[in-house]
Amino acid sequence: MARRPSVRRAGPEDLDALERLEEAAFGAEDAFSRAQLRRLLGEANATAFLAESGKRAVGSAVVLWRRGAPSARLYTIATDPAFQGQGAGSLLLAACERAASEKGCAQLRLEVRRSNRRAIAFYERRGYRLLEALPGYYPGGEGGLRLAKDLGAPEEGGLRLGVPYYAQTLGFTCGPACLMMAMKHFDPKLRLGRALELMLWKEATAIFMTAGLGGCEPFGLAVAAGRRGYRAEVLMRSRGVPFLGSVRTPEKKEVVRLVHRQMRAEAEALGAAVRYRDFSYLDVVQALREGAVPIVLVSTYRLHGFKAKAPHWVVVTGFEGGHVLLHDPYERHYAPRPRRARHLRVPVQEFRRMKRWGKDSLKSAVFIRRGK
Repeated sequence: MARRPSVRRAGPEDLDALERLEEAAFGAEDAFSRAQLRRLLGEANATAFLAESGKRAVGSAVVLWRRGAPSARLYTIATDPAFQGQGAGSLLLAACERAASEKGCAQLRLEVRRSNRRAIAFYERRGYRLLEALPGYYPGGEGGLRLAKDLGAPEEGGLRLGVPYYAQTLGFTCGPACLMMAMKHFDPKLRLGRALELMLWKEATAIFMTAGLGGCEPFGLAVAAGRRGYRAEVLMRSRGVPFLGSVRTPEKKEVVRLVHRQMRAEAEALGAAVRYRDFSYLDVVQALREGAVPIVLVSTYRLHGFKAKAPHWVVVTGFEGGHVLLHDPYERHYAPRPRRARHLRVPVQEFRRMKRWGKDSLKSAVFIRRGK
């Protein structure tokens, strides 16, 4: 009966074993070279592990991390084909997760070939989820997948941005109100008022929504920001048209599609970064740490308890004590204590649930940064 593998930290003396495992697992073309492995063993921001069964090395893994970054990266994990199915991979992955957590990282990410169904299933069984597709990521043009697992919420004392507050004056102007708060954060001399609120809405609106006038779509907010010299980054879970399911007639759907295409093209022309992936709370945390002001789409069903599940934009101002801090522009909901709408504390797990809207679980955010 084979002995259950054990895992330990790897050092320079294990270079021969690491090289052999890489070639056995991936072949000479895809394996890391001896020189690459030597550099990894000497890298201050890398931790290498070796799995052993008796005196034989049967698996290896390397995890990378950066100081202050909320996520770590599983750089490589290799198991000797002759010892697969004996638990070495699971033990190595668990060791990498612990190492990442000890370095203050709250998420572990990795890349895997799209064709490697066995590896994908292995990671999914251990709590990893799809973050984004990576077309042409590997040599030869094969696509990959980036997967991630949340290890816990990063705290490190928390962070709070001094974002000024502005309350929306109309039921459909939450997006402009949020953008005004972000712009005022970077330009204290900016005068906020209803005229600017309506101008921004006119530039960013999707035209139609469930009933009456439409709210603002993410690329519209990026356009309005870009026209005024601010840098915007748009994150979308998918390439679908936002809010399309909220309108019922074919004519209105075509208008929403047309507006979305035009806004996306202009946003990109203005220099907006566009990322299609299932972004997480940790992406929001990283944006805050980089000095950006995140504007995030949430569901009013979760935030306000409304039976009508409407999309609603809020500003994330920070995080602390297992909570996310929000500026909710819909101030009237908090009467008779309207100041509760400022730096509203929402548990991290609840925030993860509320930043999905609709039957398609639409997720979107716009990170606003100071202009160049």
